[in-house]
Amino acid sequence: MSHDEDVCHALWNCPKLHKVWKHFGFLHQFPTSLRYAPDFLMVMKGKLSKDEFIFFIGITWLIWFRRNKCIFQNKDIDDSIWIPWAMEMLEMHLAAAPKDSHQKPTQDKVCWSPPPLGSFMINTDASLIEGKPGCGLGFIIRDHLGELVTAATEYIPGCLSVLMAETLAIRLAMKLAASRSLQNILIASDNQSVITALKGQTRFNTDWGKILEDCTIASKHFNTLSFNFTPRKCNNVAHCLANWSRVAHVSDVWTSFLPNCAAATLIADMPQGVSL
Repeated sequence: MSHDEDVCHALWNCPKLHKVWKHFGFLHQFPTSLRYAPDFLMVMKGKLSKDEFIFFIGITWLIWFRRNKCIFQNKDIDDSIWIPWAMEMLEMHLAAAPKDSHQKPTQDKVCWSPPPLGSFMINTDASLIEGKPGCGLGFIIRDHLGELVTAATEYIPGCLSVLMAETLAIRLAMKLAASRSLQNILIASDNQSVITALKGQTRFNTDWGKILEDCTIASKHFNTLSFNFTPRKCNNVAHCLANWSRVAHVSDVWTSFLPNCAAATLIADMPQGVSL
């Protein structure tokens, strides 16, 4: 096998794949001059968080699947179609993956992090059961002390895909921030695919792709705005609000208190040394 045909080239280093890996935010982290896949994977594992590495492995597997389709079935799919399909597939499989009950708890405490002074953190989440009607969206805006500025839920009775729901939650949260005249915001979601898409330049001809474009346009109306991936453990309040909205069928806005389901989580989530 020649150098141009080794596994590293086929999965990560082929110039035809650069657009894909750049879109997902991994290309600049790739090691150079490595010909053996185990070495490449070990280097990437050391650079990425657990969630990022799982996402990276998922994309790698889908690229291998795509490559085999091209070689053995002569089916070559354009990146503009394949990338959103890959994101949908990963969301479906990762969401359905069972949690390991025997996994050792991490020693590092993972918790919500406050934004810089003068900025506001917006956490968003969506709650749905794949293929069943009824979706709850939750979003909460907090200041640099972790205190509640405003929060909201939105119940949607129809069926939505995971990516559509998560993207819509971010868009509605941006509208909520604009209504409060907040100008310096950080938006955090535990959906890696949506955050990656918002940071990229690729246009998606999908229902949620249109919402992405709307988010990009709306982001220009703020002084500063960043989109950030956050682990589920750092997104607990928004997660509670989204679940409650789906179960109770509630759309509402709060400025001084939260529903009981999320109030205790907010208190537990406060940065060390700060109390409500």
